[in-house]
Amino acid sequence: MSKRRRILAIGVSIMAVIVAILLIVMFVGGKAYAQKYANKVEISLNSIDLKYVEPNVDTHTIDVEFSVHMKHDGPLEARMDAAYARLEFGGKTFGKVKIPQQKLQSGKQEYDLVVRSDVDISDLAVLSSMSKALVDEAEVSLSAFAEVTVHAFGLTYSGIKVNRDLKLKGLQKFANPPPTLDAMKLNTCTDDAFKVLINATIDNISGFGLDGIGQLNMTVYYDKSYLGYAVSTHPERGLPRGNSTQEFEITIANTAAMKPTMLAMGLGIIGKRAQFYITGENPMATQVNMLKEAVRPINMSILYTDALEKVSFGPTCGIDKIVSF
Repeated sequence: MSKRRRILAIGVSIMAVIVAILLIVMFVGGKAYAQKYANKVEISLNSIDLKYVEPNVDTHTIDVEFSVHMKHDGPLEARMDAAYARLEFGGKTFGKVKIPQQKLQSGKQEYDLVVRSDVDISDLAVLSSMSKALVDEAEVSLSAFAEVTVHAFGLTYSGIKVNRDLKLKGLQKFANPPPTLDAMKLNTCTDDAFKVLINATIDNISGFGLDGIGQLNMTVYYDKSYLGYAVSTHPERGLPRGNSTQEFEITIANTAAMKPTMLAMGLGIIGKRAQFYITGENPMATQVNMLKEAVRPINMSILYTDALEKVSFGPTCGIDKIVSF
């Protein structure tokens, strides 16, 4: 080999080594930067809406829509492949959810990301505990863990960790603010039972929407005495976030044992102070198995103070049916 060729070969080898070193530096340094950037992305949970759960079965898939608030600031655009996030409550894994592909724009960005996806449930007991906490408490914490693949600088970096502790506002048993009674109709009165229709406005101020909870079968008390059971007549409405109008049909047994409670209710209505409670203590309060324990703490307090103004009667009923029962 001539001297010129040897010099050329050495030069090429040196260039190859330099390029290899640069690639290693770009990959290692780029991955470290990508992880640092991922750590700085601010993620908060706005809401979770339960859209559909198959009734009367121990299903392992639920249809949810979740909204997260994103805030980040980076010098370059990047793309994140779709990935699965593992979900935990109380330090225990209960399922995973798919996160769609995301494009992260450069510069300061702040926006809400809304995703509808199936959650694959691995532990129904943990999910039930979380749902119960969401209904019962003012705020609930859950955790999400994901390893994603990021494309930036013309390179691909896998294994970037996105782990977050997230907080969600709970329902506080629907006790604050309390529901309001908009209308009451003593619809039918027979020898067996009284049927009462009530329309109520329920304000779900939480971040947890129970759109897909289905038909409810609640327990009703007048003051501290058992009154009957209430079945929702429009199960398709669910209990979404925000204000919703709900209609229940209350069945009250026509028995001598119920006479004191019915009389007290009639006098309370006339006297402009009738206190009702709608609770979730009935084991069949919902047809969604994983939410049976969740709805148990519900205690909706409804104080009615409008006398007969919002009360109507069916052809077989009248206020006398209550106070003279």
